[in-house]
Amino acid sequence: MGMRTICAIIFLLFSGLAIAGLAGGAAVAAQDDGPLLVFAASSLAGVLEPALAGSEEGAKARIAYAGSGPLARQIAAGARADLFISANRQWVEYLAQNGLAEDVGARVILANALVIAAAPGVEVPDGPLGKAGLASLLDGQRLAMGNPAYVPAGGYGKLALEWYGVWEAVRARAVLTDSVRATTALVARGEVPYGLIYLTDARAAGLEVVVVLDEDSHPPVRYAAVPVRGGRTGRALRFLAELAAPAAQEVFAAFGFPQLK
Repeated sequence: MGMRTICAIIFLLFSGLAIAGLAGGAAVAAQDDGPLLVFAASSLAGVLEPALAGSEEGAKARIAYAGSGPLARQIAAGARADLFISANRQWVEYLAQNGLAEDVGARVILANALVIAAAPGVEVPDGPLGKAGLASLLDGQRLAMGNPAYVPAGGYGKLALEWYGVWEAVRARAVLTDSVRATTALVARGEVPYGLIYLTDARAAGLEVVVVLDEDSHPPVRYAAVPVRGGRTGRALRFLAELAAPAAQEVFAAFGFPQLK
């Protein structure tokens, strides 16, 4: 084999490597330029989009909504996401413990309140309900709520019902769902008389609130967010910064989200 042939082979090899490198770089750039992939708690459906309208990152993001537990488990099973927003800290910690969260710390972005709402046509008692009043209200009635094992609203709700002393009486007739959104739908359709949901879900569905559960009955409802390991962390953090902007906060307030304390 002559020197000219060897040089030609070397040139072709390096050319191929350069082309492959350019192609790989283009693929990475294309991936980075695509819409941000966000997994968010179902109680934020219909809220994040208007809050982020006109923003640079959030307005073009692709957002998937479901129960926080199922979303976290999808990420653990290999689903691709850049940012995870949970209705509690538990599922953010689950990702961190499994090495699936970036080491930038979870951000608390929103608060909410836990309520029992009534289906359309259900007579609602006047005045505040104490422990005895709530027990009387739910006696013999079906109550829809998220599954406490993996739905944050259900977890908060179980603790609250225990605090009120009615959990053991209610649990046998509880209708457990896979998200607070599903719970709200059951109540709105009148399939159950009462549902344990967030204040914002009750307002969005036009449901009458029977009682706002005492803040002392459960841990504070806080939405926590964290960039997913291997995702586009810088862009995920920009998304969170846009959520904290005054314009977005005004939208959240209009939807009934309480101010963070």
